[in-house]
Amino acid sequence: MQTIEQSQIESADTALEQAVKKHFEQSCLPDFGNYLLAKVLCRLDYERELKILKPKLWTAIAVFLGGLIFLAFGVDIFLRTFVQTPIAHYLGLIFTDYALVLANWQDYILSILESLPLGLLALLLTSVLGSLLLVDFSTRRFFNFRKTLNALHYGK
Repeated sequence: MQTIEQSQIESADTALEQAVKKHFEQSCLPDFGNYLLAKVLCRLDYERELKILKPKLWTAIAVFLGGLIFLAFGVDIFLRTFVQTPIAHYLGLIFTDYALVLANWQDYILSILESLPLGLLALLLTSVLGSLLLVDFSTRRFFNFRKTLNALHYGK
């Protein structure tokens, strides 16, 4: 679908370029050394790049926001489950009675580690990694979009 739209855009752009060239050939204006034609064609190229970049930018923003929602969902589930495990109570006991924890850490450490929700921890770490990758992807798309806008505004 996207390649069909791109081919239609390209064919429309080439038709427009040919129409502009034909108009300049038929007009009785003095020759400006193809300066104006080059300027118009350059502007058409920038507009084409801008049309291509806009959907990619919106897609990157949508995927980034979806990743943030996924991250918030993963953190919420992990915290709700982690509070119910014995390791959370053990960590809370460290702050209230450190001497008792220090005296009995060898007796309880294996049973506490067995109750750690590893599946949810893996979900949380996956969502953090995915969010970081999406931030990288989105920032690159955004900077490409800004670079094209600056090139469009100030010229190459």
